[in-house]
Amino acid sequence: MKRFCFVALLALLCLGASVLPSCGGKKSSGGGGHTGHTLGACCVVGNCYNDALSADCAKNGGAFHAGKICADAPCADDDDIGGGGACCVNNNCYNNMKSADCTQEAGAFHANAGCADAPCDDDDDSGAGACCVGGGCYDDAKSADCLNQGGAFLLDISCADVPCVDDDDDSAGAGACCVGGNCYGEETASDCSGEGGVFHANAGCAEAPCDDDATPKCSASTCALGCCDANGCEGGIQDAACGAGGADCQNCAAAAEICVDHACRTPQCGALTCSVGCCDGDGCEFGDQDAACGAGGVDCQDCTADGETCVDHICQLPPQCGATTCFLGCCDSTGCEGGDQDAACGSAGANCQDCTADREICLEHSCRQPPCDASTCSLGCCGSDGCEFGDLDAACGSGGENCQDCAADRGTCVNNACESRPD
Repeated sequence: MKRFCFVALLALLCLGASVLPSCGGKKSSGGGGHTGHTLGACCVVGNCYNDALSADCAKNGGAFHAGKICADAPCADDDDIGGGGACCVNNNCYNNMKSADCTQEAGAFHANAGCADAPCDDDDDSGAGACCVGGGCYDDAKSADCLNQGGAFLLDISCADVPCVDDDDDSAGAGACCVGGNCYGEETASDCSGEGGVFHANAGCAEAPCDDDATPKCSASTCALGCCDANGCEGGIQDAACGAGGADCQNCAAAAEICVDHACRTPQCGALTCSVGCCDGDGCEFGDQDAACGAGGVDCQDCTADGETCVDHICQLPPQCGATTCFLGCCDSTGCEGGDQDAACGSAGANCQDCTADREICLEHSCRQPPCDASTCSLGCCGSDGCEFGDLDAACGSGGENCQDCAADRGTCVNNACESRPD
């Protein structure tokens, strides 16, 4: 019964693959044929084909979706907007690839899958062997396909070397069984199959047969088109995982760079990289300076060349000086002044006053007589009207002191000092 189901499955595989050019598989003298491939949907130029083989799909430039049928609408994931997946090229696996990019590299695309899922194991004939099911032997089988049919899988063995009598017959002899990376010696093919392992006939664990069953490490030979990180082989086109030739992936974003042609490069200044500023010889500027004004990644403008200023990233003529634009100061021919200087005194946008013309000073934005003291009237004296020369009989003194009335004492002012008159 097991043999009948297995042969029926083989017939279904080849029948489903008839929409594409080829259907592989070899038939041994011991029984029916077996391809050792997983079926899936194949998307070719927007069309979906059921029950296709990965290799045939790739030959026709299609995107292969393992284990999918067209009713699942897998082709919706094949544009550049959809999610990425694993791409199998020459038995090498690349993470985070787009379907279009994978097809361009003549690869087999597995949507929403990662290399950790080992999707490429079903895309080639590597790791094939003999499969014993119900007394029949099938060459070029895959371990997973053989075990799914309840068979005993013999890696790198042909039916001509080890005939199969029955699933429970261990005529192939004892050997090594690899399960989850661990090796168990003196196992039979049927016992190993029951444990979901890979059987190595006539081999012992000392020969390290399980080393060949492990996923190859990421390197230049297994990841020639991409780069390697902790997850394995990446496509090498992402800003966070950029590179090629199986080298370590680089994080371009950490250096404020982007991934271009598998290499980290400084992004060119433009609308995409400098949308809120402008571009000059030094790259992207904020675009709010008079000498570097602009936005949207355009070339920076020097507003000062035309006597303008940068307002909201646009060169504009400076606004006219007045109460609304110069409320705290005063206006003169050069524009708005602070209004607290003796030669330019004022506020509320009024015309600036020159206080020095009237021997006054600017106090609190208004022209006023300066306070009389030693600092403002060192050569004279201070009277009710401010600083006096200090050489009059009625206003005599110096050093900014209060003026003296020498006449009140019948004296006279001599050299800024009161003296008695001679009799």
